[in-house]
Amino acid sequence: MNINIFDVKSGKIDCAMLHGDLIGSSALELQEYLYDCLDRSRLYQLLDLKDSLGIDSLGIDILRDFISRGIKLRLFNVVPDVRMCIKMARRENEIKMYKETDIDKVIELFEDEINREDQANGVKKRKHLRLESFFNLKFKYCFQNGKEATGFAKVTNMSEGGLFADNMVAICRDKKEFVAPAEIINKELYDLSFKLPSASKPVKTRGVCVREGRTEDKFWAGIRFDDNDKKSVNRIKSYIEDSCEETLRPRVNVW
Repeated sequence: MNINIFDVKSGKIDCAMLHGDLIGSSALELQEYLYDCLDRSRLYQLLDLKDSLGIDSLGIDILRDFISRGIKLRLFNVVPDVRMCIKMARRENEIKMYKETDIDKVIELFEDEINREDQANGVKKRKHLRLESFFNLKFKYCFQNGKEATGFAKVTNMSEGGLFADNMVAICRDKKEFVAPAEIINKELYDLSFKLPSASKPVKTRGVCVREGRTEDKFWAGIRFDDNDKKSVNRIKSYIEDSCEETLRPRVNVW
């Protein structure tokens, strides 16, 4: 399979044309490309399937896996056989497909969808540049009666001022059992650590939970970094600025 990456005007969105079927080893090449997208925090992906005439269960599972990992995938120019396979697998509500075929109009549809989602989630203009991310987070905080708990989460976006932690779980050190990571609003989070992509050493800092919530059985939190930890803040700022510069470089035929 060949994957051609198109340079598009939208800074958030990547558009890739797939030349080959999403079957067997060809599907695994798409998996490698999507792993690279995760590493670079490129989470909005349009896939042009005009030249993909078939898909098997492996191809469908790969798409579903990366959607669950936080990549927002949209397919377009989907041939009838591929569309039918996705529908027969009952995944059409999970693997979303546009009927529009013009790439500029598809990008407009995707941008509108992203903007509506941001508005629904109450996204406002931020003080610092924020980058879509995907890596692991670990931290500690005081649980009930002063007991220590260790929390784990997935970072889905980050700025030099703080981050958004999703899919949070926590373990009580005393009882060594899982506890609900709730009621941590305004609590200090210490030994907060995460490893930036391509970094040899993890960032270690402190923070405070400024908002929290729950969606079904998943906990999430907004965490603000300790402003006094200039060394960590500068590392995060440099990573975000370098990543944003990288996304602006045109890329073609990278796979």
